[in-house]
Amino acid sequence: TYNGVAMTNIGWQKTNTNQSNIYLWYLINPTTGTNNIVATKSSTYWGIVIKWVSFTGVAQSWQPDSSAVSWPTTTTSYAPTTTTVADNCFSVLCGAGASGLALTAWSDTTISNAIEVVLWGLFIAYSTTAKTPAWVDTLTITSSSQEFIGIMASFSPSVISTFIPKITFL
Repeated sequence: TYNGVAMTNIGWQKTNTNQSNIYLWYLINPTTGTNNIVATKSSTYWGIVIKWVSFTGVAQSWQPDSSAVSWPTTTTSYAPTTTTVADNCFSVLCGAGASGLALTAWSDTTISNAIEVVLWGLFIAYSTTAKTPAWVDTLTITSSSQEFIGIMASFSPSVISTFIPKITFL
């Protein structure tokens, strides 16, 4: 929940080794100000790490524009994709990679500071330029890690404008 309001799940994924699960949630038009994000785990082991990104200027309905769950891959180059529907979308990727995560990205992608948790590194990556016309959007990440998982979604603008992402780690 965010400020006591239920969020909508876009998808989830787990690693081949079951070391990590990731989930991507969203909330349209959240309350502004300092508010709590609350997550509850259903098992007795491991912990929860919450990372969030906020976009200004997104449409207040029909979100996400598109989404995709990428299956575990065992390469050092990770390129999940989603096909956007609307022009001028921005994309976000919630991901995890094996221990020793040291990420680099293409020029139109920003990666939040990855957090190393037990055996996995967790990260959020997002596009820094609007995609127009609508197309297959790829956020390419490279690392020395040997396994990646991710959930990617695009968000359409309310009007043609620039989104201002905000990253905070809890």
